[in-house]
Amino acid sequence: MFYNTPTKAIRLVGYALSGLGVLFLVIFVLDIRIIPCVPSREIRIESTLLKICVAETPEQHTKGLSDSLYLPNNWGMLFVFEKADAYPFWMLDMRYPIDILWLDRNYSVVSVARNVTPESYPDVFTPTTTVQYVLETRPGVIKGDFTAAKIVKN
Repeated sequence: MFYNTPTKAIRLVGYALSGLGVLFLVIFVLDIRIIPCVPSREIRIESTLLKICVAETPEQHTKGLSDSLYLPNNWGMLFVFEKADAYPFWMLDMRYPIDILWLDRNYSVVSVARNVTPESYPDVFTPTTTVQYVLETRPGVIKGDFTAAKIVKN
């Protein structure tokens, strides 16, 4: 598209720079992530294949999916803990609802909290038994009754 006056071109550049400024503010100054992470593994629960990000450090456990604006469909975050325990989860700084699945050391799903909303904070969601892993997904991605998950790609 050609512009026959410099004013229109300057205005267009101004709009583009304004948009970049807002994006910079959102991402770097406010520390808000558009998506939570880049998936590094895949996990299968029954017939559903998820691309997952792995949270292994205490800092990653604390941050989790919070402050991200969006979780793509069939993505999730797998929290890996060094020892089995009844790990509680809450929705601090979350912007969208999630399903929380607690898995034992064999990746068997032992407890589920469905459609947990950001408004539920400060409520705490705890599994019914000790677990080694916790998987967070978009609500309804994992449907029905299931008994085991399997890591299919490292």
